[in-house]
Amino acid sequence: MVVYNKEYEERSPKTVTCKGCGVDVYLRQARVHARITNKYCRSCRDHPHYGKFHKAAGRYNLHFSELDIIYNMTNCQICETVFTEGTHKGSATTERHIDHCHTTGAVRGVICARCNLALGSLGDTAEGVQRALDYLKGGNYAENRLRHRN
Repeated sequence: MVVYNKEYEERSPKTVTCKGCGVDVYLRQARVHARITNKYCRSCRDHPHYGKFHKAAGRYNLHFSELDIIYNMTNCQICETVFTEGTHKGSATTERHIDHCHTTGAVRGVICARCNLALGSLGDTAEGVQRALDYLKGGNYAENRLRHRN
């Protein structure tokens, strides 16, 4: 769907695809930011969460409708902690993070800050998580290593 303005089309038929919703809009209607090349239509610029969505839309190649779903999730997909916004004195931050594969850029889900840090510490790989799981299930690692030395 193209937002149509016949008078403008006759002068400049160039269109761009809005990064927020995927709709083609005429270049005059699209806003080009001074330091970034992402372009957004009027309805996306008027979105109540445009300030936080436009960065995520460009970074993760998601439309605003997908980001609405993500930001409406209430619990971490790993530990099921309820999300809160910002930091709170006396407790760890449970702010939502969009988890993604650093190789492909594909979004995996929405997790809390603690789980995001844990995955990053384990190398963001299934193998790293499996090694940690094996360690937890295996008992005393140091005792097993000493047995194998002798």
